[in-house]
Amino acid sequence: MRKYLIGVLALVVAASVVASVQAHTGNQTIDVKTTKTKFPKTTRKGTGLKVDVVTAEEDSDGAGSAGGPDVPAHANKTTLFFSKNIAFNTSLVPKCTANLEGTTTAQAKAACPAASQVSIDGPDSSAQVKIDGDGLDNNSNTVLNAVVTAFNGPANNQITLHARVDAISTTTILIGKLSTITDPNFGSKLDVPVPALAGGAAISDFRTLVKSGRYVSSNCKATTMKYKAVSTYTDHAASTATDSHPCTRG
Repeated sequence: MRKYLIGVLALVVAASVVASVQAHTGNQTIDVKTTKTKFPKTTRKGTGLKVDVVTAEEDSDGAGSAGGPDVPAHANKTTLFFSKNIAFNTSLVPKCTANLEGTTTAQAKAACPAASQVSIDGPDSSAQVKIDGDGLDNNSNTVLNAVVTAFNGPANNQITLHARVDAISTTTILIGKLSTITDPNFGSKLDVPVPALAGGAAISDFRTLVKSGRYVSSNCKATTMKYKAVSTYTDHAASTATDSHPCTRG
């Protein structure tokens, strides 16, 4: 099966939408908003997450010639780091263990328990992918749009991303792995391997809206919520993108 799209389920978290501070080294940026604006100091409560990961376009030959950018760099792995305030409560949500390869969005939803879907349908759960149209640095590319649906599972601490491009009847399945870490700023990470895509496709924009409920929760023990994304590429130096928000207690 041709794979023109691979997603990065960026469940990156901030505890407030106020005074976001972004930084990056490389070609990727991240913008995060939470659906809840206040959290208790110690007791966690559920929150939704709106995440937008953007990868800047690169010259197709990597030389930066005058023709201009054509496609983004091609990621082969992205790791997301989450604030210590955040908890992923994957055991509280049913798992989808069905084989979703080749399914449409509707078929995937029908195959999985309804409560296993952790994303909200709509434009904030979508992706844009670009393919270099002719191999030249002349801003010629093909743009494909995908519907993104996230499910808990199939195994413990795993996240399944179902990305469907209806225009070419193509589905890509990506599975990320959550784990806890010891770090002054971060308490967990999500490792997402990205295989090579046919046709030279690369992600330019990836959006995910995670529903408010039991899947993700946060407190406000730390007064600043920090997160970062570290990506490696087949045709670009590694990038690091960060964002932070003040945590509002209430």
